[in-house]
Amino acid sequence: MILIADAGSTKTEWRAVADNGSAFSFETRGINALMLGREELKHEFDDALGSLPCPPDEIYFYGAGCVGSEVCGKVRDALPANAFTEVESDMLGAARALLGRRPGLAAIMGTGSNSALYDGRRLVDNMPPLGYILGDEGSGASFGKRLLHTVYRTGKLRPELERHLGMTYGEILERVYRRPAANTFLASLMPFILDHSDELGNMIEAELDSFFAALAAYYKLERHVSMTGGVAVALGAALNRAAALRGFTIDRIQERPMEGLIAYHTHEHKTH
Repeated sequence: MILIADAGSTKTEWRAVADNGSAFSFETRGINALMLGREELKHEFDDALGSLPCPPDEIYFYGAGCVGSEVCGKVRDALPANAFTEVESDMLGAARALLGRRPGLAAIMGTGSNSALYDGRRLVDNMPPLGYILGDEGSGASFGKRLLHTVYRTGKLRPELERHLGMTYGEILERVYRRPAANTFLASLMPFILDHSDELGNMIEAELDSFFAALAAYYKLERHVSMTGGVAVALGAALNRAAALRGFTIDRIQERPMEGLIAYHTHEHKTH
């Protein structure tokens, strides 16, 4: 049995595929390997894998924060030792899901954002995303930051936002600055943004332009991109317009990587 995990900061999607092709799917809370210790990871994995009908023979774990040998090694050590295990970044997972064995530029637009050039097997260049404080342009968290800045610097939609959240200005600032998972909270403002897209059209355009401007400056020769993530799916036509203004063509938008990862890791395509 093959087990694939797509772990983001907000949730983790798991899919187990048996030799006969039958599949078993479930979700657990988000896992950011950079933020958790080995024992914390082991606890998360023991809980998740306890719901499986039998132990997996192979595990492919794609996760937020899985950058560098130390973090990937920590995740590998926390997973069952008797299975073939591959631990990679969520960015490589997105590229494999979107592009399969074809080279190209892939991007994630979810709670956070990321992008990379892919050679059909591995990432060959990755613009540092810098996280939601310094970067993550085009992400749900970055949209949330821009929304709060717009609302409280212009007064536009302030009563509506505070009513929507059931929070005051002071409580919102406390939620951002004094409580954990500020990025997730900021990204949770996306439904409000989408519900008020007419009033916030200029803000949405500005955030999307910052995303494609960053891609254009870093990947100077590549103008075709495939994308995954709930933010990319939700923005639809606005995303395509913003891409065109910076000379990009969006080849594919996919909400979640899992189906593409299943195809990539079927027995027909495995290379290990």
